[in-house]
Amino acid sequence: ACVALLCAFIVACSASACTSSHAYATSSESGHFGCDSYGDRLQISWLIQLDSDSKKIRLTFNSFDTEANYDFVRVYDGANADANLMGSYSGSLIPGPFSSSGNALYIVFTADEYVEGDGFTASWTTFTQAEGITPCNANQQLELEGDSGDFGCSSYANSLDTSWHITGNSGERIVLHFNTFDTEREYDVVTVYDGGNANADVIGTFSGSDVPPPVTATGSELYVRFQTDYSLTSSGFSASWTSLVQFADPCYNNTNKILLPREGYIGCPYGYGNHVNSTWLINVLGNFIVRLDFLSLDLEQGADYVYVYDGGVANSANLLGSYTGTVTPEPVIASGNRMLIVLSTDGQNVASGFTATYQSVHALQPGGCSRSGTFVLTDAQDSLGCNGYLDGVTEEWHINAKSPEEVINLTWQSFDVSQGDTVYVYNGNTTSSPLLYSASGNEVPDPAVSTGEWMLVKFYSNTDGLQGSGFSAVFESVSVDNDTPGSCQSNHHYTLSNPDGVFGCDGYANAVTTTWHIVVDSDFIILVDWNTFFTEALSDTVTIYDGPDDNSAPLGSWSGAFRPPPVSSSSNQLYVVFQSDDGITRSGFMAEYSSVFNGGGDSDSCFSNQSNTLTDRDGTFGCDGYGGSVEVTWSINTESGTVIDLDFISFQTEFNYDVVRIYDGSSTSSSELAAYSGYVLPDPVRSTSNQMYVIFTSDEAVQYDGFRAEY
Repeated sequence: ACVALLCAFIVACSASACTSSHAYATSSESGHFGCDSYGDRLQISWLIQLDSDSKKIRLTFNSFDTEANYDFVRVYDGANADANLMGSYSGSLIPGPFSSSGNALYIVFTADEYVEGDGFTASWTTFTQAEGITPCNANQQLELEGDSGDFGCSSYANSLDTSWHITGNSGERIVLHFNTFDTEREYDVVTVYDGGNANADVIGTFSGSDVPPPVTATGSELYVRFQTDYSLTSSGFSASWTSLVQFADPCYNNTNKILLPREGYIGCPYGYGNHVNSTWLINVLGNFIVRLDFLSLDLEQGADYVYVYDGGVANSANLLGSYTGTVTPEPVIASGNRMLIVLSTDGQNVASGFTATYQSVHALQPGGCSRSGTFVLTDAQDSLGCNGYLDGVTEEWHINAKSPEEVINLTWQSFDVSQGDTVYVYNGNTTSSPLLYSASGNEVPDPAVSTGEWMLVKFYSNTDGLQGSGFSAVFESVSVDNDTPGSCQSNHHYTLSNPDGVFGCDGYANAVTTTWHIVVDSDFIILVDWNTFFTEALSDTVTIYDGPDDNSAPLGSWSGAFRPPPVSSSSNQLYVVFQSDDGITRSGFMAEYSSVFNGGGDSDSCFSNQSNTLTDRDGTFGCDGYGGSVEVTWSINTESGTVIDLDFISFQTEFNYDVVRIYDGSSTSSSELAAYSGYVLPDPVRSTSNQMYVIFTSDEAVQYDGFRAEY
């Protein structure tokens, strides 16, 4: 269940915001997970590992939007990242679905420090190898119907000719996924036809031990034929199909799409149809140029083509490249902010398709900064910089947000200026505004955020005859929550008394001390989770104290570029102190806090040391989340003459560090029955008398979602 902002993956909560790095695990046979939004500098993993070795996992992504080419979801066919990588995905095209070859799937999401997408959601179910998959010992012609199913050969004979005619729902199209594959290479062959019999177009021919890619029909029928020779066999294959709703898919229907985001994903990862003439028009706003990076290309050689045009019109004068076959093209760059991609296929044969990402990059004047100038930039997003420069040049870019309620977010893409040639960034519209920083050399500066609607970027080059290659940056006008206690430009103290809220430093000045005193209702404790964190390592520090002031016990002190672990108080008060030195500044940090009930002897609260006594004949207990460095005990005493059976309903703790120990008696002096940690659901435990003692201890670092048990 979802309680106190902690969502137990093991009981299949829906996707929630992903604001900090975490590792989740479950043995549930179905459920949902994902990120309905996410922060930067994240690594989140989900391990799905079933208790039964005979069951397998089918994973389906329901939505998908991450920063193309930077924020990736990777799917591994096993229990960790050493397993076979099934795919690595970013952008806005929904991957999959996927089927595991064993009883485990491992999914890892990583995000960089800059742009975020909307996130993704996924769900999983389980299936067994036995469903529809039997030895293929004689020729058969099998009819399969429905919107999903499984088939294959768990073993096979020589001189075999077996076929499966799959019919999905009318108006939908069939997607075929091979789960396992092992046949005699080049002699025992699986052929897939795009229709109801072997007279239809061939869309796949497979043999050997490599699992084939997914195959997509143009309609609601597929015909699969397995033919073997007279000698040697292997273990066979298994496959599953799903029926997808037909929609305006440019890979199968003539479709014209217009793409406005600054980055994204296009292509046909699951194949394409015949007689297709579809277009993608990339039209980004602002002073940008469009760059297209091909990830894969597999088109029928000399018959099916991808054409890329400079601008929005398909004519020979604008053609940047035409591509066919299997050689992945080099990146393609337009001269402006529009690019047209055309897929054109003939009426015979198809291949596995193509995939590509696009992004908008700075569009600087070809001649560079050859003379001084002043520019006022008012677009919601745009770029600035010098593509080379001359001596004695002074350039100014005055950036104005869309409204007084918005601020400017500036991110550098490249930077190379000679020592003595300097870029200045001001928090305002004039050089008398506060200086955020100045930079020279070839190290890319930190991002900059204004506190108001104006930002000034000024470049000055001296006359020493030495120049670098120039610099480029992109900016965007973004809204800001003015109610957030996040100003760290001067010494300040905040008192936060709401049951939950946000605090931090959205940028900060040198030599600043900012404090936050968080007070919630009595009988509650405070949980702090970090959304972003970037301060000067070892110099600009955030320290949290377990009480009302800095005389209380410190819970931790952090600096640098990595998010701290979640923090929990032992009472209803926390004191947070941020201190910066007089040197380098970074982008700051933001954190969320929430309050969790901890009063009344709650046997499910594990955020502070606590002892519980349970005397009913049966009941449940556990930790719905837990804090760091806690010790919680449960003494179970039932009526004389009985014994106690303990069963775990869910279990997820930090392996080897956060441990549940069970004793056959009334204390730790009794015989230890078991000790558990990690994510595998423990075996049941039985006492020899009417007493059992359970103790949970955690270390000070990572915390997971806890456990629940019934007796």
